[in-house]
Amino acid sequence: MSLIDTACVGRVSSLQLAALGPNTALFNFAHNLFAFLGVATTNIIASNSLKAAGLDAKTLKHRRAAAERTLCNSLTLATACGLVVGTVLLTCGRTLLAGMGTAPELMQPAWEYLSFRALAAPAVLIMSVSQGACLGQQDAWTPFSVLAAAGLLNAAGDIYLISKVGMGVAGAAIATAGAQYLGAAFFLWHLWRKGRSPGGMRLRWVGLPRPSQMREFLLVAATLFTRTIFGMSAYFSMTRAATQLGTLATAAHQVAMQTFWFLSYFPEPLSLTAQTLLARDRAHPARAAHWARLLLRSGGVLGVLLAAAVGAVFTRGSWLFTPDVAVQAAVAQLAPIAMLALGICAVMMVLDGCSVGSGSFSHLPPANATGLGMVLLALHVGRQAGWGLGATWWALVAFYITRLAGHLLHYWRTGGGVFAGRLPGGDGSTGGDRSSSSGGSGEGRAVKA
Repeated sequence: MSLIDTACVGRVSSLQLAALGPNTALFNFAHNLFAFLGVATTNIIASNSLKAAGLDAKTLKHRRAAAERTLCNSLTLATACGLVVGTVLLTCGRTLLAGMGTAPELMQPAWEYLSFRALAAPAVLIMSVSQGACLGQQDAWTPFSVLAAAGLLNAAGDIYLISKVGMGVAGAAIATAGAQYLGAAFFLWHLWRKGRSPGGMRLRWVGLPRPSQMREFLLVAATLFTRTIFGMSAYFSMTRAATQLGTLATAAHQVAMQTFWFLSYFPEPLSLTAQTLLARDRAHPARAAHWARLLLRSGGVLGVLLAAAVGAVFTRGSWLFTPDVAVQAAVAQLAPIAMLALGICAVMMVLDGCSVGSGSFSHLPPANATGLGMVLLALHVGRQAGWGLGATWWALVAFYITRLAGHLLHYWRTGGGVFAGRLPGGDGSTGGDRSSSSGGSGEGRAVKA
């Protein structure tokens, strides 16, 4: 949706396009900060899969109750956290934009966009949890159809409100917020309807979350929360550095980053598959190892294809987002760096999913913390050397390389981990971290780079 906003606004004004830059970083940070809700929901529901073979009636009943309790608690927390995020953005939005280094001429359009999109914060987190619940049940079609429909609604709303009504960035924000609320409503309706079928996971109220019920959930969430803090701080720092370079650099970074973000979601199905299937098959190390190796090979191939795609878009396709030839030229100069970053990102995301799905993920926060340090170092060196916008993107490469190295070191220390059939608590386990209870646990939807 941010890519659609970028494309539609960029056709109207480079100034308003630049105003989207700091907003994108703020919304990514705010919403991904609570992405652990969807991630934990995915993995705990997958670990309590009702489709696993050989379940007796008692186990099936226990798993259904655990899954329904997790769904209710996750949706309750998503609503509460969404209200907090929206309130903070509305009350502190101008201060946050100023802290991002937003130029005075960008402040008004940036604030208009932020003030409308902040209203949809609860819907965004509800969609994240609902998607996690579907994926935990090995249902990928529903999230695809809902998000595709929401994207089309957003595009139609953008075209009408920006081009026909002339509302600019405010129109883009209204269209996006409206599409997100409609998507959240449909997700909830689907979960309620599907839960009414025989043997389904019911969407029902089980009361406010209690600490005793949330222990497994919070164990996963704590690790993911710290990982997300470091990761989003890195992206926030990159965007702030680009914003301080002026309107041209900010506009170019917005086009480049939104294109990069869009393509970087393509490895996520592999990561999600790893998270759901490895969580489901955690009691069968050989089967889990087969999935992990297959998905890693697929991630390598996809990384090469995506690197070629991002290079083509940066050099030949930036006109789709802006008619400004100066912005187009600045984006084209970033192509080689973006290609390297996206190739590494694809492999790293699959490894994220394998770690999360296998329940061996304690190495993720330290790797991200080190990655943040590398980003800050690269930005400082680039600023001193006068490398301009290129320094921001080399910082992105450093971040991904550091995270990839963290994975490689972890699997080397654990004798191959899940790839060698060594699962926490499983046969032949020699390391990792255990985060399971009677139904198994772990986490689900990895927060994308």
